[in-house]
Amino acid sequence: MAKEKVKSVDELQEAKRVAEEANAKLRITLVAQKRANEDSEIEKLRAVKLEQAGIEGVKKKKE
Repeated sequence: MAKEKVKSVDELQEAKRVAEEANAKLRITLVAQKRANEDSEIEKLRAVKLEQAGIEGVKKKKE
């Protein structure tokens, strides 16, 4: 009976360790995804600004 209890406790501790590792990896992945999304938004804004600057340049040349 005591051996079974020890085995169960060991299994639970191992499951907890594995879950904590998975949780840590998930947090890292979420941070990386957030950074990638922010970088993507910044690049979109830059592209829009460049496009607007190009349009303004063409308008000035026509005038």
